[in-house]
Amino acid sequence: MAITITNRPQTIAPGFNQLMFRATSNQTAQPNFNYYVTVNVDGVALTPMPLPARPTGDLILDIKPLVRDFLKHYFPFNLSGWQTCTKSIINVTINIGERYGTTPAIYTGTNQFFKIWNGSLTERERMTYNSSLYVSGSRALNNLPTEIKVKKDKQDIVFYYLLNAVNDVTTVEVKTYDSTNTLQSDSAIANPHTTVTTQNQLICINLGKAALQGLLVSQVGGDFPISTSSSVKRINIKFKNGSTTVAEYNINYVGCKGRNEKPYSLYYLNRNGAFDFVNFVSVNRTNTNTKINYRKIEQYHKGSYLDSSSTIVLINSPLEQRDRVLGNTNQDTYRLITDSLSDSDIAMLEDCFNSSVYILHDIENDYYEYVNQTDTQFIVREKIVDKVIQVQMNINSNVINERQTF
Repeated sequence: MAITITNRPQTIAPGFNQLMFRATSNQTAQPNFNYYVTVNVDGVALTPMPLPARPTGDLILDIKPLVRDFLKHYFPFNLSGWQTCTKSIINVTINIGERYGTTPAIYTGTNQFFKIWNGSLTERERMTYNSSLYVSGSRALNNLPTEIKVKKDKQDIVFYYLLNAVNDVTTVEVKTYDSTNTLQSDSAIANPHTTVTTQNQLICINLGKAALQGLLVSQVGGDFPISTSSSVKRINIKFKNGSTTVAEYNINYVGCKGRNEKPYSLYYLNRNGAFDFVNFVSVNRTNTNTKINYRKIEQYHKGSYLDSSSTIVLINSPLEQRDRVLGNTNQDTYRLITDSLSDSDIAMLEDCFNSSVYILHDIENDYYEYVNQTDTQFIVREKIVDKVIQVQMNINSNVINERQTF
């Protein structure tokens, strides 16, 4: 017995792309030969799979359909400080062995270990995929720009990191400034999840003002509490590996347009498994209660029928069909429009349009709604004269109102 693995995923791989294995055996001529595959996902043993050899004698298997449903998308609702993204990265063990013989016996192979996280890279990215580009303390999984405009103090700004080694990201420094660029507070939030276990490998932190207000004194070094008053107009944050800065962002708080416009943030899952956002303001909201009547049309004429007493009733004309109510709909439609967008913002919208998960945040009321993908429609308009690009979105409110991870 000899199994040779000729292809397998990298040690850390995106779970919503193909997870291909290829194996060969020198026992394929044995009677009743099958490759015998076992898969274990986070301690859950899946049903073993006896698989016949291909005509070429090898085995090619994509285990993505087997493991993807174990992955969960994580958003830290109403949580402050560093969080582990529970079930957003999981351990997978696969064993490719053999089963053969007149009375078939099982011969196990060598366990193959790897980890998958809830990424879904494009075909172009997969062609040159290198896990080190995603598993590192040097960059967040977000595609947010280094200059982030935020509309309201309650908005969530969540950064995600997929760690590779101990102390990849040790702390985040937070400095707040007022409109005159005067320093208001200088603080640091240490990362308690610096080990390399799978549980601690994918982490996130919310650095919106409301989340900063919720921090405990035990979580903050330097100034406490972190200044988040209405006079704070800018937050400078630095993610650090020891004393080395690995990423730096500026968060600027800007006012909303219009007196009656209501601010929203649409959070969407990007290809790297992080929640990015686009800021919107509402321009109108309509409520409709529609009653639709229709007349059923018979495709043929019935010559006769039996009534309840089994009496034959002759019909000289089609049965008269009453008007029927097709249905009543209560529908809330939000029509939202963004500010002007940069070229990098437009690039981010590719992920937004294709996201499998949307969370609409009513910032003023601090209310979240999960939005079904089928209930969104995006319209992109570009004004050539002033080079302003805007995005309009219509959302039908068919949502889950409870705050939850899923």
